[in-house]
Amino acid sequence: MKKITLLSAFLILTSCFIFAQNNFHLSGTVSDSISGNPLENYNVYVYTDSAQPAMGFYYSDNTVTDSTGYYEFTIPGGASTGPNVNYYVVVFDCISKPIIEFLQNHQGTVNSGIADFEICGVSSPGNNFCVDTSQISQNVFCPSIYEPVCGCDGTTYHNECQARYMYGITQFTYGICGSSACSADFTYTLGLNDTVNFYYTGNSSIASYQWDFGDGNYSTDPNPSHHFSSLNTYTTCLTITDTSGCVDVFCQSVHVSQSPCPQAYFTYSNQNSNSLEFTFYGGGAPANTASWHWDFGDGDSSNLQVPSHTFGTAGIYYVCLTVYGGTSCQNASDTYCQYIYTGQNSCTDTTIIDMTAACNFIYSPVCGCDGITYTNDCVATYYNGVISYTTGPCGSGGSSNHFSIYGSVQHNNVNADYAKVYLYSFQTGFMFTIDTAYTTNGNYVFHNIAQGDYILKAELLPSSSVYYDFAPTYYMSTLYWNQADIVVLDSTANNVDIELIPTSLLSGPGKIGGNLSWQNGLKLSSESEEALENVPVFLLDSDGEMLIFTYTAAHGDFIFDDIPYGSYQVYVEWLGKESEAAYVTISSDNQTVDNIEFYVGETIFANTTGIQNQILQKNLYTVYPNPANHFADLLIHNSVNEHYEISIIDVFGKRVKESSVETCINDRCQIRLNVSSLSAGIYFIEIKNESGIQLEKLIITE
Repeated sequence: MKKITLLSAFLILTSCFIFAQNNFHLSGTVSDSISGNPLENYNVYVYTDSAQPAMGFYYSDNTVTDSTGYYEFTIPGGASTGPNVNYYVVVFDCISKPIIEFLQNHQGTVNSGIADFEICGVSSPGNNFCVDTSQISQNVFCPSIYEPVCGCDGTTYHNECQARYMYGITQFTYGICGSSACSADFTYTLGLNDTVNFYYTGNSSIASYQWDFGDGNYSTDPNPSHHFSSLNTYTTCLTITDTSGCVDVFCQSVHVSQSPCPQAYFTYSNQNSNSLEFTFYGGGAPANTASWHWDFGDGDSSNLQVPSHTFGTAGIYYVCLTVYGGTSCQNASDTYCQYIYTGQNSCTDTTIIDMTAACNFIYSPVCGCDGITYTNDCVATYYNGVISYTTGPCGSGGSSNHFSIYGSVQHNNVNADYAKVYLYSFQTGFMFTIDTAYTTNGNYVFHNIAQGDYILKAELLPSSSVYYDFAPTYYMSTLYWNQADIVVLDSTANNVDIELIPTSLLSGPGKIGGNLSWQNGLKLSSESEEALENVPVFLLDSDGEMLIFTYTAAHGDFIFDDIPYGSYQVYVEWLGKESEAAYVTISSDNQTVDNIEFYVGETIFANTTGIQNQILQKNLYTVYPNPANHFADLLIHNSVNEHYEISIIDVFGKRVKESSVETCINDRCQIRLNVSSLSAGIYFIEIKNESGIQLEKLIITE
């Protein structure tokens, strides 16, 4: 957790200034936590909850700090008498982490507030990592507006969004490179025998340095060491002149003590993930710490080093520890803060909270299941862990329930590195892609998803270190869409982990290839021109177990190399289409089979001279279309002169369509089932013959 020093936000009653009646006036400063310099042109965001009906929901993002780091704005009607209103003032630090100050208007008794921020700014010493690839996101859409920033790598980027999310730049200044003034920033460390080591941390080409240590001594060295004659606090200043003639001065307080002054840090524990009781462990340098002060973020505090605290309700709390040094440190203090997530319930899940998520503050309100109006679905999901909400502010009669689907992509119970997750819906009688998500740590989230039925699929990206070791897999761990588990999305079924199916390492002289094309050369009207490209093709052993996979090329071609002698099945996986497998044997007399042809129509079938093709054993029975809403066809393969008793049962085992006896006289038998009288939901077709009973899943849509 990055250390961030924050000044506690506090409220004051105005006595010297008269503000507009019932308005709420907010002001404050934003400065660098290390240098103390004001941070200019920093965006400050403010928003409220919806607790005050007369006021409704308020949001503003058009305030920036001036050259002194100062900002101010007024919320119309924000001081009206009524229920308490929570105000959230937000700035983003050097690694895009939101720093939030929380203020309250207590029953209309307060009409102003001050929120000061000390954050790691873009020029902070010590933040010397320039590129963080983990913040690069293909899911962030950056505008093409030209508002140039100069990255810490010396490159001018089109705007701040592109620098952060397209190139991973963690630090930058506004304007094109070369247009910013020089910087005299420095930091220091305490050495032995009251010696202090100073380090210039600016990025300018320096012509001269002038150090004033604050005790009557000076230096012109770039990085001097200085012995102070007594223990005290000194104001040390550095004046630099760069090669272009730019002059800058930077000063900070230097605490000289017999031993390092305490630095605040803490850890915590709780009984379980649902517990509201926590034990906090204050760290730092206890021998040099005179006292501890805890602010638990809920109005309570403690002066113990290891306090226990019980939070009143589940939620997110910003807990801060301030440690104070003794006389040897001239009573210096240091503060460390971090977010604590407490007591998840049926409405929230703290495991999906990610305060580093790049949520914007565009006002597109949603009403959380906790009755709170949030700025947008991203803020509700990532900053508050809300798993269901309706669109629009609370009380506005928004649309039907929307939820989040989240989970992890794993292989051998380890999170994947680079992966893509597909969310498919079949709520209107056919399957289609709702959304896709990319992940670089295995965790993914889909938010603002309407209530309904879905299936999910995950696949590794080519950049993954184990790309060829695991096949594209549907939830829960199957290769085939018609065997995927249905995710019935509501407030209790949101966590969906996908375990990828492993492949096998093959080595041999054989080669298997072929082509995927449209049946009779006619493209389906529902498909795009590029639909034959990037279709998964599986090479299975004779028992149907996964060996290796590939994807079709631009014109539907595919190839498997290095295949040992043996018998194989080749299978095309296409969402929503039943597929036929081709059976191939590779031997010393037949090392290459490259003429497998798959044709795409309402189903996918193989038609290649000399190659046996048949439905995989898993598909001895095929239901199509599935989902269905009027009729469903049951296709039975290898069924010459067999008798079948067919009925439909629901998920509770109740027979909802009485059985009928059918006789199949051909190798393939098609039985049409009228399902128009059945309500939308999940059912099973019960198939009885001399071999026993088989159940096939059937989804009915409206």
